[in-house]
Formats: sequence, structure tokens, C-alpha cells
Amino acid sequence: MNLLDSDFFEGRANLQGFYSAFAYSLTDNIIGTIRFGHADPIQNNLGTGGNNLDIPGINPIKNYHILQMDLTWRF
Repeated sequence: MNLLDSDFFEGRANLQGFYSAFAYSLTDNIIGTIRFGHADPIQNNLGTGGNNLDIPGINPIKNYHILQMDLTWRF
């Protein structure tokens, strides 16, 4: 069974890896977040399927590495 979520590995199938996030509240209303993900195909002879706006039109994904940094201001 596949439970695909677009927040992790773009919602693609046939990927296995890890995803990690760290958030720190700089003040009461400013939050900094860093996210990192790494994945490799489970079976090299299959594609990864799916389509997402982060990496559109690439199938199969051979190596997946992503680093995202966000700064959130709440008011």
C-alpha cells in the first residue's frame, strides 16, 4: 500500500529515504524552518510516477535531494 503525500518526495511512488524538518521561533511572531529530504528509487527498473510543480516533467527521479528554508511572519 502506498500513502503518498505531496509534502514528502513530491508525492512520488517508488522512492525510499528520509525527510527531516527543524523549526525555531526567533520571536513571538517570527519562525524559521529548515527542511531536508533525500530519497533513492526502491526499484531502478520502475518509474517514480506523479507530477508536482517543484520538479515537473521528470520521470523517473534518479536521486532526490531537497533543501527548503522558510521564514514565517505571523501577525
